[in-house]
Amino acid sequence: MTDWRADMGRAITTQRIFGFVGIAFAVVALLLMTVGQHDDRFLLNIALVLAGLTTLGASLHLVLDAALFQLALTRDSEQSGLAAIDHTLADMGLRPLPVKAASLSVRLAGTRRILLRQIAALVILISLTGFHIYSQTGLS
Repeated sequence: MTDWRADMGRAITTQRIFGFVGIAFAVVALLLMTVGQHDDRFLLNIALVLAGLTTLGASLHLVLDAALFQLALTRDSEQSGLAAIDHTLADMGLRPLPVKAASLSVRLAGTRRILLRQIAALVILISLTGFHIYSQTGLS
């Protein structure tokens, strides 16, 4: 049997770091977009907003997952911790109460998928932000 507390602890740390870094980058990029608005950069601004909101959404999802995993760590066993996550999501109206709880490995795989989506959105956001800054300097 794996040490579920250690696995969940590592997941919480990763989710918090990437969640808050993503939120910071998204906010900075969205603020940069509002500086020096020009009609010739309309599509770039729209792409920047979409990338920023996508990064922000994935980052907030990671922070929520970290909070739910933290809740699970307060329980005595892995099964009761995972059940607590399911009950919390059902109480919040985010997901119906499942008949059979997903295992920790399935939940960690879901976290990895969210993390990969967030990294992809973050790379696009950083690229668009760099292009936005470059286009405002007049060097183009």
